[in-house]
Amino acid sequence: MFMTSDNNSGHANGGPATEDEITRDTGRAMGQIMAAARAFIASRRSRPGKTKMPKLSRKERRELVDTLRTQVGEQRMAQAWSTKRVGDYHAEVVAANDRRRDRAYPVAAVRADDERLTRIRYAIESATHASPLPFEQRGQVAIALSQVDRRPDRPVGEVFKPMDADQARNARVAAVQSETWVQERREANERVMAAQRNREQARLNARPPLAWEDMNPEQQDAVQQLRGAELELRRVGTTDPVKTAGLDREVRAAAREVRAAGLPLRQVAYECDNVVANSKYEVNVYAGAASSVSWHPSETAALVHAGTAVARVPETTDSMSVHVAPRYGQDPGGNVRSVHGDHMFTSQAVSWWRGEHEFEMESGTARAGHRTAISIAGTDPVTGREVRRENVIVRTDELGALQYADRTIECAEWRAGERVELDIDDAEVDWEYPGSTSLYRMSGSPASVQNRALNEQVSVQHQAAQEARTAAARVAADRDSLRQRHSLSIEHNGELTDRNAELTRQLSVLTAERDQAVADRDKFRGERDEAVRTLAARTPTKDRFGSPERQADAAGRSALADHAPGNAVAAAVARSAERDEAAR
Repeated sequence: MFMTSDNNSGHANGGPATEDEITRDTGRAMGQIMAAARAFIASRRSRPGKTKMPKLSRKERRELVDTLRTQVGEQRMAQAWSTKRVGDYHAEVVAANDRRRDRAYPVAAVRADDERLTRIRYAIESATHASPLPFEQRGQVAIALSQVDRRPDRPVGEVFKPMDADQARNARVAAVQSETWVQERREANERVMAAQRNREQARLNARPPLAWEDMNPEQQDAVQQLRGAELELRRVGTTDPVKTAGLDREVRAAAREVRAAGLPLRQVAYECDNVVANSKYEVNVYAGAASSVSWHPSETAALVHAGTAVARVPETTDSMSVHVAPRYGQDPGGNVRSVHGDHMFTSQAVSWWRGEHEFEMESGTARAGHRTAISIAGTDPVTGREVRRENVIVRTDELGALQYADRTIECAEWRAGERVELDIDDAEVDWEYPGSTSLYRMSGSPASVQNRALNEQVSVQHQAAQEARTAAARVAADRDSLRQRHSLSIEHNGELTDRNAELTRQLSVLTAERDQAVADRDKFRGERDEAVRTLAARTPTKDRFGSPERQADAAGRSALADHAPGNAVAAAVARSAERDEAAR
């Protein structure tokens, strides 16, 4: 409150020399202060529109301080204020002591009183050291407060008494001690507050990122600012170092705004890491000179935000625009919606967009249907200027597009003589050249265009009914064909069943014959093996084919003898005779 410094005491400047004179001077100063303050506040109360006691603004408080300084004087005002505050402190100490005399007074309350009195004294001494009082008088304030603490039963008396050399020295010592105590307590308070801030910041940083729906408008605006800066930074990349550095500063500033809005540190990291996924749809709102751009992760979120943004615009706005569309390169095939006009026309269109999208999401037809472009424009009859327009590219059939146009024309408040133009195009083919794929094009008064739209609806419905009947007849024919084929299949099924039984019987016979043949084979094989064993047993060892004795006998024969004419044949005949004899 007091910024200047004056180290001259009142006694040195020819001020009051006795305690009574000082008391009277302080009382007069306090009276002047209160009178000047009342006059200042009364002047503010007399302003037009002021019916109650005004609450002064910061600017008005500064004006009041300047007025008091001019009319009363800074030093006298500081003395009066200090005297009053010491008296207030004395009253607080006396009241606390009275409460302590009650034996039922709890110990916790006693500690609370001590802490409260310490805070009051700290506030008084802090303000005293920031005032223009001389150093000795600051010490007098500290001495008076200490006397109140020691002997609260004694009256305070005058704070600023005349002092001799010893009293002035004691006052200076008290002032130094007071200033040291105030500084230490201020530093301790700052440490406590810093620790509290750190704990609170740690608590905020530990929280998970908030969902968009859980943020307040200030937090949502800060997040949108961060998304926009991050998207622009990613778009520019490193192609322009100067621009990249500027955008990086914008991202950092936006991050600080997010933190200042009360969002956790994780929110900043989450938004920067997921900026592409959270910015698939873009919403632009223009209302007069004001404009806003926001980015959202889905069409649903974008339409909800568009409705909220339009609701913030005053209803008296004559011209505004809203554009909701997928961001470039995001969500190909998404719906594109744009409207321009007065507040009622715009808010009505945005409300319909949201309602239709919610119905499509609930019915599961959000991505079904043909992409159709609908354009409805209104032209002022006098100036020929376009005053309203709604352009949408949505997935719907011709009948849905005509019904959409009919509803828009019927509910809008058209001006007298206003001309309406309606275009419905096939957006799947080429939307960049309107008219090249036009399905319907109408113009005229709102009533005439609406009637033509109704007639086209009837025509489309009639054509759809014919197509439905044709399709039903085709389905019936297909059904009859299937029934006939089913009957024939049933008849043929009996023949197939008999044939299957005959083949099953034949298979059973063949299986039995096969099993008998296998049994006979095994029997003959056993008999053969038994005959071989018997022959082997009856044949001498030296005559058995492959026996060691026969091989040794064959090796001992002369090759010449073996090849003598007639010997080989005779030997063979002899061996055959021996085998026949053995067989008998």
